[in-house]
Amino acid sequence: MEGKTKKVIDGDSLIVVDEEGKESEIQLDGIDAPEFKQAFGKDATKVLEKLVANKKVTVKWTAKDNYDRILGKVYVEETFVNLEMLKTGAAWHFKRYNKDETLAKAEEEAKSEKVGLWKDDAPESPWDYRKNNRSKN
Repeated sequence: MEGKTKKVIDGDSLIVVDEEGKESEIQLDGIDAPEFKQAFGKDATKVLEKLVANKKVTVKWTAKDNYDRILGKVYVEETFVNLEMLKTGAAWHFKRYNKDETLAKAEEEAKSEKVGLWKDDAPESPWDYRKNNRSKN
């Protein structure tokens, strides 16, 4: 699928409009970014905006998630956006659902270099944050 980014929702999802004007919500496959209210959540959203805002994107996908969003690998020209989010420390590799070694390695490198959210000694994963804050949201 190809289209233009209409909106960045948060650090791991966006809305893309294809050439026919159809809107699709895309969840970046293999990563999980901090929630917007979580530490580094706004920063992760800004990183994704820098990469895709108002740009033509190519989305490679084969499945949808439980919320009917397209789970996709997003590219801007030759840049693999999902991978860039990990390299910049703007997201976690979602190992529970994704076994991509390139993504795993990018997260490990960001951790060892203390980039982005990895500057924090013990960053809370988005899945733990969601679990711990369910009743508060």
